[in-house]
Amino acid sequence: MKKTLSAVLIVLSLILLASCATKEQGPTDLVPHSFTDVATLPNFTVEAGGKTETITAVEGCVVLDGYAYVAKVKNNKAGYLYRIDVNTGEKITMVNADTGSENCLDLYHANDMAAFEMDGKKYLIVGTLAEMTDRAIVVLELIDAGDGKGFTQYRIDRMYATVFSIMYEIKIYGIEVLSVEGRKLNLLVKSGLDFYTGTIDFDSTLKKVNFKKAFAISGADVLIDGKAVTVSLNDYYQQGYTLYNGKLYVPFTRINTDLPHSIVFVYDYEGSESTRLPIMSETLMFQHPESTKFEIESFSFYNGKMYFSTNCNSPITDGFHYFEF
Repeated sequence: MKKTLSAVLIVLSLILLASCATKEQGPTDLVPHSFTDVATLPNFTVEAGGKTETITAVEGCVVLDGYAYVAKVKNNKAGYLYRIDVNTGEKITMVNADTGSENCLDLYHANDMAAFEMDGKKYLIVGTLAEMTDRAIVVLELIDAGDGKGFTQYRIDRMYATVFSIMYEIKIYGIEVLSVEGRKLNLLVKSGLDFYTGTIDFDSTLKKVNFKKAFAISGADVLIDGKAVTVSLNDYYQQGYTLYNGKLYVPFTRINTDLPHSIVFVYDYEGSESTRLPIMSETLMFQHPESTKFEIESFSFYNGKMYFSTNCNSPITDGFHYFEF
């Protein structure tokens, strides 16, 4: 009996050792990157639609000429835009130049933003995450009120529905401007794990943007410390994305876990005309030990720094930060 028990214990020990030896690495095995806070964006309450609404969700961001533009919203209830000085952290709440209001319902969820210039004017373009609507994409013109404070106001310039494959509308999770050609704006947008290209003609009266499928990414062959593993993206929330120096940065967030975190898939990207799929080059991981939610929502590079907006749970406040490579 003793010999049999000993043999069983030895076998179980070997199985356990083998299991530990073959355990596949995952995102939580990565060393979290440190980052620097630029500004906090606390929750606040407003009267909207006859009700008191608490504005809780920081979403898309973009940096242009030393200022970040960051949205904080409550889906189709209220939407606000901050302008933040990336050097000082000073922030103001922007105003709609036509209505005088700080609240902009047309932003919907404002999941991601990009910036561009055309005809000497500066614009933001917002992927709203709305569907079955004419405001899936919203273009804002930045307005200088002439008070010496710069671009502190905006105007709704135009709004678009999105169309893919004739009838199918897509929700815009992420949006980037590939190029501006005259009065045409070439876009790469993200919907779920799929990426699409499309063009907005500013001289056209058409209020729909037609997109075509470019490529898709997945949780297969994710690089964790140089090793290819599979990550179940069903466990992660989808966010925006950005392009910078030939690389594609795509964040995902996991909150229903003992270790809430955001991961960023980094791909080598050859451009929308390439037939080759983006090739993963690394995975980054960010977390905040004091928060049960640390959602990286959107990215923007400026002066070599990766700026990002976060949606967090108490006691940590939503914010705007940067990571320096």
